[in-house]
Amino acid sequence: LVEAGKLLTAPAEYMRVTWSNPLPTLATLVCLAGGAGLVVVVWRNWTLVWAVARKMILEALHRKVVIVLLIFFVVLMPSLPFVLKTEGSLKSQVQIVLLYSLVLAMVLLSLVAIFVSAASICSEIEKKQVQITDTKPLRRWHFVAGKWLGTVVMCSGILAAMSAAAYALVMYLAREPDYSQMSPEEAAKAQ
Repeated sequence: LVEAGKLLTAPAEYMRVTWSNPLPTLATLVCLAGGAGLVVVVWRNWTLVWAVARKMILEALHRKVVIVLLIFFVVLMPSLPFVLKTEGSLKSQVQIVLLYSLVLAMVLLSLVAIFVSAASICSEIEKKQVQITDTKPLRRWHFVAGKWLGTVVMCSGILAAMSAAAYALVMYLAREPDYSQMSPEEAAKAQ
């Protein structure tokens, strides 16, 4: 996307720089063409792919590991300002809390995505549900694309919730302190 942005903003400069090394441009074009092709193929078979994706999302929400990891995030994230050492300024505290909460979200989402997608396919093979799916007019790539889409939709929803929680925590940290309960000397020290 960065390469595409450079191409759209300053095409002459981009072509002059990439003329010596055309591989980034070629890679960008291949990715854009592949992405567009994938969107067209999935769009034409939307009902089949979405049926598998919807089943994947419901199956993932029934697994206890997803709920345990979300509870872990909800409990651990508000404790970050008290656990992390900062240099004391509000700016450094907000930056460190934001960094650690987003890294924590990334790690937990990676674990959820890997565990849920692997466990879903393995449990369907183990319980022989794949044989039932095999009798449907569903190609293998529909099945895999549906599992992938279900994982992406589920992780996107969880990421949105985690981002909202991180935003709420940062807004809480950045709020104006209440000096009304302090004496004038204490309020002057706090500012």
